[in-house]
Amino acid sequence: MSAPRLLVLGASGLLGRSVAAVTAYRTGGELHLAVGHGQAPRVANATTHRLDLRNLGATAAFLGELRPDLVINCAGIVKSICNDGYQAALINTLLPHLVVDAIRPWGGRLLQVSTDCVFSGNRGGYTEFDLPDPVDLYGRTKLAGEVTEPPHLTVRTSFIGLESGNAKGLLGWFLGQKGTVRGFRKAIWSGLTTDALAEILSSLAERRDVSGLLHIAGEPIDKFQLLCLAAEVFEKTDVHIEPVDEPLCDRSLVSQRLLSLGVQVSSIRTMLEDLKRSEKCHAEAV
Repeated sequence: MSAPRLLVLGASGLLGRSVAAVTAYRTGGELHLAVGHGQAPRVANATTHRLDLRNLGATAAFLGELRPDLVINCAGIVKSICNDGYQAALINTLLPHLVVDAIRPWGGRLLQVSTDCVFSGNRGGYTEFDLPDPVDLYGRTKLAGEVTEPPHLTVRTSFIGLESGNAKGLLGWFLGQKGTVRGFRKAIWSGLTTDALAEILSSLAERRDVSGLLHIAGEPIDKFQLLCLAAEVFEKTDVHIEPVDEPLCDRSLVSQRLLSLGVQVSSIRTMLEDLKRSEKCHAEAV
């Protein structure tokens, strides 16, 4: 048998860069990275392809030529910039279904990254059996893009990570602030860091017996405490975090199925400390 061929879509994004780095040392086959307009990650032993995923015809042709055995889709129009219904439908909804159709002839598998925003956040503690009730364009388009028929796997999760340039995520934004910022005590989050999530996604990619729908979550924490912890770990002393009680939102997930697979999620403190350490190592290597 030939070595498996793995493709990471959205490899220049916040999560995609971590997934590319992790899979580079875990995969025993070929690693291919699809990058749009962003800077391609520097990953040894990987082949990088420039691909505009909004061009569905070109994407389908590329998949037919490459014939990947596994596709990890980290591409997405994220919540902070999800305001164009057409673009969101293309990337968040149509793209994963196109991938499934394209790789079906040779038995390829998709690992699709979805979001906790498929839930309204009215109560929290959501399991894979709870009925989604998204309240915005981002949540609706990501829900419509979920693919759960075997052998494919959709994971619902949330993540924070370090960014260069114009930060769109919570952690990158926070680390770039000075003065007073607001911390939402009634906004509950149960996500992971990009590095921790990438490790889990990479391990799941190797398990063809796992399909359907899977929640990946850590212990719930409110966003005030999350920012306080981030400030402590990253030794950020030039901000004052003001606790506020609005808005009220709890999109915390329960990942019982993940535990049944023998996968443990570290504490958020440990994940943040590991993220800081890996960023320091990367900076020293550069």
